Amino acid sequence: MLSMVYSDVCGLIEVESNGGRKYFLTSIDDASWKLWVYFLKTKDEVFQHFQEFLAIVERKTGKKLKCLRTNNGDEYTSNAFAAYCASRGIRHETTVPGTPQHNGVVEWMNRTIMERVRCKLKMAELPKSFWAEAARTACYLIN
Repeated sequence: MLSMVYSDVCGLIEVESNGGRKYFLTSIDDASWKLWVYFLKTKDEVFQHFQEFLAIVERKTGKKLKCLRTNNGDEYTSNAFAAYCASRGIRHETTVPGTPQHNGVVEWMNRTIMERVRCKLKMAELPKSFWAEAARTACYLIN
């Protein structure tokens, strides 16, 4: 199951969520296209949530992650992140800076999630601060 996972942080949110979150982290399994989402206050929480994600997924599937593809953002290029991936035998592929199309799977999913969030908020006539709840619902429906 976990031959490759695509991961990215979406920072297109203009308003903090009701829980004080400004970003969301998406991870997508290449084989099943299963989607996981985590909500972040700051981008430096990515490493902690990636470790949590990996532990949950590996325990559930009994399989190890082989490859992780991310953008070249600071949240993925720290020494701690690189050391963690190396210690777990995970090949970490990063895209060329300024080319989000190289990580197209997750970029497409982030756009899909945000389109659904905007639709849900508009149709329910809710304020933008409910974006995280709408995003969680969108990810549940996608899965």
